[in-house]
Amino acid sequence: MISGRSVLAAFLLCTAIPAASSAGAASLSLLGDRFRVEAAWRTADGHTGVGTPVSLTTETGYFWFFAPGNVEVVVKALDACASPSQRFWFFGTGLTDAQVTLTVTDETTGEHKTYTNPLGRAFLPIQDTGAFASCGATRCGQGAFEDIAATPRADTNLEALALAMGGGLTADPALYSRVVADVASIRAQSIDLAGIDFEPYFDRQALVLILDLSVIQAARNGTYHAWDCLNHWYGVTAAQTSASSTSVLLTFSKVLDTQRLVADYRAVPGVGDAVVLLRNVFPIFPIPTIPSICGRIEGTTHHYYGRVPGIATFYYTSTPGAAPHFVGEDRGGTPPSWANEARACFARLVDGLEEP
Repeated sequence: MISGRSVLAAFLLCTAIPAASSAGAASLSLLGDRFRVEAAWRTADGHTGVGTPVSLTTETGYFWFFAPGNVEVVVKALDACASPSQRFWFFGTGLTDAQVTLTVTDETTGEHKTYTNPLGRAFLPIQDTGAFASCGATRCGQGAFEDIAATPRADTNLEALALAMGGGLTADPALYSRVVADVASIRAQSIDLAGIDFEPYFDRQALVLILDLSVIQAARNGTYHAWDCLNHWYGVTAAQTSASSTSVLLTFSKVLDTQRLVADYRAVPGVGDAVVLLRNVFPIFPIPTIPSICGRIEGTTHHYYGRVPGIATFYYTSTPGAAPHFVGEDRGGTPPSWANEARACFARLVDGLEEP
């Protein structure tokens, strides 16, 4: 059964806001994973890349660009919260005239700062003693920065399938790799399933907010900041407002279990409600409209439910290190005992929706 607010939000957005679209680098951890530092570089001949981090101490590390023995940039973060400054400080220096962009992210708040050394200029020291005024701040979002930074992966549909099968805020990387290999094998085994893919029942890269009347205008003007921390943390790339309602569509660059974000956003001042974005406005049951696949994990075994509308349902099972094998097909017969559980991942974790 679909909750009323989910249907309302989807209905408002289907006419007022376009559908969400889909949109990760080695990093150095400082101060016990409180801060992540990334370095990107560009040379005069047009070559680009990202720095390889090397940790020296809890506070200090460096990056090399071209060879491990050739240090290019040294960085340091200091906890000055006990001093009168009440800030985290950031320092950096470079041994290069390449263009260098350092991005420093506070994992607790999602806030980030960028420092750039222009191409052709000797790297000038960075001595930012006012870098982050986040002393005493608590982490605003869920999950680990490294896991969130690793998404999206190359195939966002199959990443969403791995997420639906395995649970969690983000897809487990090992599970994602196995799902990609399993689905590729299933596609190759059957002409009917050559185009099979995962069709999520709800959007893994979007969330609908219903804002209070007191803040909707500020959101439209770009001056509403209560959601900034969460938006940074979860990788929001756009907040599309509606001229005719107080609904807002948040688009994430990440593939996430957006159902887990609902409570976070509902707690933000000015947010009246937050709901997942359903892919169909008034669905009765998540019936795929394209050749679609879902799955279930049972120990180390993967069961897959593949459905080709108007033709049949196909069943496959895989074990570690082996390609999925064909179990059978259903053209009105009796499906395997795990079939309903396998197809349930189309709708898994949707608030107010009963799984089959």
